[in-house]
Amino acid sequence: METYEGLNELNKGFMKPQIVYFTAKEAKEENIENPRRGYYSRLSANGYLDCTDWFGPFNNPTSAMEALVDAFCD
Repeated sequence: METYEGLNELNKGFMKPQIVYFTAKEAKEENIENPRRGYYSRLSANGYLDCTDWFGPFNNPTSAMEALVDAFCD
């Protein structure tokens, strides 16, 4: 599945894609195992505590989004 199609599919769900740039310190504060600086991605239900684990770090937001599409789209 192409990333654009996958992004559309993910945006239709209850949990939405979230991409964030973290410094190593911020990644550690998020309890990310082996924290390093870079882009991280996950699915998150805004207004709720529901979310997936973080994927990353990645060098750019496109790679972070591709990881979500690969993991959660058919």
